[in-house]
Amino acid sequence: MFVNTWEWLLPDMNRLPVVHKIKATPASGSIASNIAIATARTPRVLPVALCLVALILIAVPQACATKSTARKQFRAKHKAQTMLNVPMPDEGILLPPDDPLLDEIPYLYPEETKFSLKVVRGRTGESLDVVYRIGDFYMPEALNDINYFWRDNHDETVSETDPRLLDLLHTLLARVGKPDGEIIILSGFRTQETNDELRASHRTNAAEYSQHLYGRAIDIRITGLTAAHLRNVAMAMKVGGVGYYPRGQFLHVDVGPVRHWTFSGHRARRKGHGKKKPATKKK
Repeated sequence: MFVNTWEWLLPDMNRLPVVHKIKATPASGSIASNIAIATARTPRVLPVALCLVALILIAVPQACATKSTARKQFRAKHKAQTMLNVPMPDEGILLPPDDPLLDEIPYLYPEETKFSLKVVRGRTGESLDVVYRIGDFYMPEALNDINYFWRDNHDETVSETDPRLLDLLHTLLARVGKPDGEIIILSGFRTQETNDELRASHRTNAAEYSQHLYGRAIDIRITGLTAAHLRNVAMAMKVGGVGYYPRGQFLHVDVGPVRHWTFSGHRARRKGHGKKKPATKKK
């Protein structure tokens, strides 16, 4: 006679079932050749269920703790990027291109901070990596490059850019934790004709006296960041205007009066609304 025994390895061995299977040699007058005798006090399914419950009680809290830790880490990182206290630099000094002091700036201020920007023109793919300021001095050649880079999108007209706008962008990058980040330029300087066309198209909310006309505004995206996040950081700076465009996923910033707005697009016109009335003949 052979006896095989399986015992469930649980804490209280005396109270849990032990099942014995007995394989016997057929005997004369026996009804069946194999006889299984169960000496268990409870069904075999119960220990399996208890094991599953124990595994769930152990695994679920660990999974929840891992998810909670990851969420806390993300929130902490997001908060750190948003709340970086980087002050705007004071307005610098703009020297005329023929000033002899320009040749001496790198030697007079070898330890001074260099202010740089990396920008990409969204329409053409052009890129520019430029040091526009050293210490308190704006670099005229760099400003000329930026003026051309931010030219009007339609007729290629070039105009002067307010250097404070460059400081604003430089500080915005620092506050979002991307001091070497890349800025995508969608719209810089606009001529009066371009601005009038945009207003007449009703596709945007271009202002009659837009800061774009004076080289004080720019529409941007920053690679890897949402427009909503940029808006929150820019508004916290309280410098100039901040326009949030969720449909286009871009941000308008300028160095004009402090204000902010959100533009999600004009409502669809009703049928026949806005059409010009037919001219009446004079009698």
